[in-house]
Amino acid sequence: MYRPNKLMLKIIKLFYGVEGVLDEYKLQQIDRIGNNAFLILFSYTIVSNLFVSFVSLNDSQMTLSIFILVNILFSLVVVVGYIAIAMKRLNLNNQEVIAENYSQKLNRIKRRALRRGAMMTIYFWCVERFLDWYFYHIPYIIGILSFRGYLKALIAGSILGVFMYIYWRSQLKKISD
Repeated sequence: MYRPNKLMLKIIKLFYGVEGVLDEYKLQQIDRIGNNAFLILFSYTIVSNLFVSFVSLNDSQMTLSIFILVNILFSLVVVVGYIAIAMKRLNLNNQEVIAENYSQKLNRIKRRALRRGAMMTIYFWCVERFLDWYFYHIPYIIGILSFRGYLKALIAGSILGVFMYIYWRSQLKKISD
């Protein structure tokens, strides 16, 4: 069977949340899950593009804004939700940790969750600055000086970090020697 190169394996592990060795069984199941997710996303894309092409005749800017928001939400909720449920159902992302290494693994998960939360904070802040400038014509300097923008980005990053910590911690299974 086809074995992806090292960079592709790292990307697969990052996207699907697999820790440790990626054996043939896991790779086959991930390939099947990815194909199903692609079919779901492709079907949605065809239907939504047809719908938007008919609706956009009246108010194209509002239709585009709604279309982008719905696409992002569909991708995050439906596709990523399907992948997470399928991975959990097949126990592909469970991590077995011996009791003496459990606290080290928890600390590593805390650091990963903090990094993801910080990345989300930065991403959210940058996207919000761009959207404020594009839709509301708010100058960039005013967005930089806005305390409310920093607070919203920090809340979004904190929520993501907490949820990622809970999700990754639920995957840990403590085993005895």
